[in-house]
Amino acid sequence: MEDLHNFDCLLSAETRWSTGRVLADVLISGLWVNHIVWHSLCLQAVIDTEELGSIMREAFRLGVLLYLAEIRRQFGVYPVLMQIHMSKLKGLLQSSGISWRCFTPLKLWVVVMALIEAKASEDKAWFASQISVLTKELNLTSGESLEDLLKGLFWYPQIHSKLLWDNIRLIDLFNSSTAKEIIQ
Repeated sequence: MEDLHNFDCLLSAETRWSTGRVLADVLISGLWVNHIVWHSLCLQAVIDTEELGSIMREAFRLGVLLYLAEIRRQFGVYPVLMQIHMSKLKGLLQSSGISWRCFTPLKLWVVVMALIEAKASEDKAWFASQISVLTKELNLTSGESLEDLLKGLFWYPQIHSKLLWDNIRLIDLFNSSTAKEIIQ
């Protein structure tokens, strides 16, 4: 997690310093992004769906991979295939009825990363419905308040903010129709 935090800070600082040209720097991609992806892929473990810590570790690991997906694409890495990680995350969240209690913002971040990466309409609808529930739980009443919360976690605004706003209409909280109806 420290590497991810350091990368997030580096990316933000380099973006300001280089006026956005940071995404052309192959050293950052090679030395930071690839290292974090490799480390996240190595952390796979047996998951106990009855234990919150186990579920959170796996959800966070998958969230990190989803967070880095579009960043990797912007660095010119292709293909970046995330469907298997989204499927694992969806299955993990569906199979566990454990309350995340004070870790709800982390769960929201993970689910937003999945919504941003989802391609299939049923996946988008499922993740949007989860976000709707979580935003209500956290008393978030606007897209701006959601984005502010996410910026306090791991968030690269030049990429993730646009992707969030491209998908915000799917979230029930911000639209009177259900996500499934909007997608279809």
